[in-house]
Amino acid sequence: MGILLLVLKIIGFLLAFLLVLCATLILVPVRYRVDIKVQEEIEGKAVLHWLFHLVDVRVYYKEKKVSFKLRIFGICLFPKQKKQEGQHGRARIKKAKKDKNISDKPEDAAQSSEEENEGIGEALEEAGPQAPSIQEEAAQKKGTQEKRDRKRKKKRQRKARNSNRIKSKLNKLSRKCKGVARKFHTQEEEGQEEGLGPIGKLKKIISDEAGKFAFLHVWKEVQYLLRHYLPGHVSGTVRFSMGSPDQTGKVLAGISVLPFWARDKLIVMPDFQSEALYFKGILYVTGHARILHVLVTAIRLLKDKNIRKLITNIRE
Repeated sequence: MGILLLVLKIIGFLLAFLLVLCATLILVPVRYRVDIKVQEEIEGKAVLHWLFHLVDVRVYYKEKKVSFKLRIFGICLFPKQKKQEGQHGRARIKKAKKDKNISDKPEDAAQSSEEENEGIGEALEEAGPQAPSIQEEAAQKKGTQEKRDRKRKKKRQRKARNSNRIKSKLNKLSRKCKGVARKFHTQEEEGQEEGLGPIGKLKKIISDEAGKFAFLHVWKEVQYLLRHYLPGHVSGTVRFSMGSPDQTGKVLAGISVLPFWARDKLIVMPDFQSEALYFKGILYVTGHARILHVLVTAIRLLKDKNIRKLITNIRE
């Protein structure tokens, strides 16, 4: 009887532990923070942590390289290479010290000092008493100035390449969007000639009364998720130019529609005079996300009859 009670107690403790763990996973939010700095180069850091940094994930971007760091219960699980490299480095230093102590005998030290004195004397004889001339100093100054000019030229070339690359990507994206729209238009025309194409079927599903209610419900749930998952705080300063005043004004108008514009300390300074495309600034973003909201959304969608009917119509 005592053994049975002990087994039941163990099972009860396990069930209670699993219940608490599931409730913690569902209710405790995952908090995130993103820091972005764009000047000559892009630098950034993203931090995800859960339950008072019990699980901590950090992503770094610097000098066009991405690095990760993972901590669980304060123990760094990734990366482990730095520790190993440090241990190997300490071992190499110890070995070098041992070799140096073995080789540093009195005879060797005297011989090495004599050789050094002879080398210094020969160098002094060859150099003579003359100091560096004015021409050498002028040549050094000229060389440093040329190096600076080359660096500035490289920076200007890099900026021009980046602006051209961004413009080409935007042009490619616009061409792709136009191609997709043209493809859908041709498919719709072919569907009208042969019967109902994919676009015609989609229009029929959306025009149905059940489809309309289903899409409205989905849109409400998307708004619900965005309201809980979008950043809670955005701050920083951003200065940008799209290369032309009209494009810069359009982007500024699009940014002004965003919800965090009024309540957060985000300073946006458009540059209407610059003819080059650039983005500079510092941005801080913080927020949190809970699994609870996804579960609530999934349950609401599955309970809706219109959603189930829409899924069956799409499958057919």
